[in-house]
Amino acid sequence: MSRKHCPHCGKRIDDDYERFDYCPYCRKGLKSGCFIATAAYGTPMTPELDLLRAWRDAELSSIYLGREFIKLYYRLSPPVARFIEKRDLLRKIVRTLLIVPITILKNRQKGD
Repeated sequence: MSRKHCPHCGKRIDDDYERFDYCPYCRKGLKSGCFIATAAYGTPMTPELDLLRAWRDAELSSIYLGREFIKLYYRLSPPVARFIEKRDLLRKIVRTLLIVPITILKNRQKGD
């Protein structure tokens, strides 16, 4: 059984979290996220975004401050992502800024 928390309402979803598209409590989507990174990479289907999502789901969503950060991010990032996705220079800057956290996550994954 998977023990995760909804990034929107913070309630624990004890049943098989991976099978839900929406939180059974607040009905907000669980399969979204990484709005800014998606805008920067131009697609949600990159290994880098998979790493960021896995970190969000495995670590951030398991602690209170992480869930609060996720809620704030989901509230604030969509307009930022829309702004970034239309500007090539900003997309490149964001991808560059993401190199460090993505590299850290890759190295941690290799260490497991």
